[in-house]
Amino acid sequence: MLREAFTRELNETRFELLRMGTMAEKALSEAMIALVKADLAAASRVHALEESIDFLNHSINERCVRLITLQAPVAGDTRYITGILEAIVGIERIGDYADNIAEIAFALAGKPMPPLMVDFERMGLRASGMVRAALDSWAQLNRERGLAVRALDDAVDDDYVRLFNQLAKLIVAGDGSVPLNLVLACKYLERIADHAVNVAEQAAYAAPR
Repeated sequence: MLREAFTRELNETRFELLRMGTMAEKALSEAMIALVKADLAAASRVHALEESIDFLNHSINERCVRLITLQAPVAGDTRYITGILEAIVGIERIGDYADNIAEIAFALAGKPMPPLMVDFERMGLRASGMVRAALDSWAQLNRERGLAVRALDDAVDDDYVRLFNQLAKLIVAGDGSVPLNLVLACKYLERIADHAVNVAEQAAYAAPR
């Protein structure tokens, strides 16, 4: 494969990663609408997005293997391809967690909810912002932007501790309006933020030195 064609393939693979990431960000947004507003149509849209995310995950994996096979990459190319392979793992997991949150929304349909959904909404917005920042670091292929995303994780961690403690207090007090799977939803959002950090740091790794 000629170098010019190889470089074009590398860029197109990154664009596919960005497409996959945009779907994951959308899935998270729809999942939070489903959870906070009990919108089951939004939950169904998450399932459809998750299928597309999985398809792109396999497609990008195959493309990266083909690039490595067809041309012996130099060090910078290897970082780039490895960064993409690692990043799509994180993006795929973000999509999985969004789908899990949508499943919780289905399970909670029609049930009374505790007065904490505004806290879930805030935590979801922070996590979504981190995913968006991670994708921006890939769009710009900027090392500094990629490394800066980790600092955003502190606020999500604080949200997680605060919301988990509030849920635990209500459960211990015997408040029947607190479904236990809301604790899982809280944890899923915290994990989404962690994966966003990884996606961003892979962009920093792949960025030109």
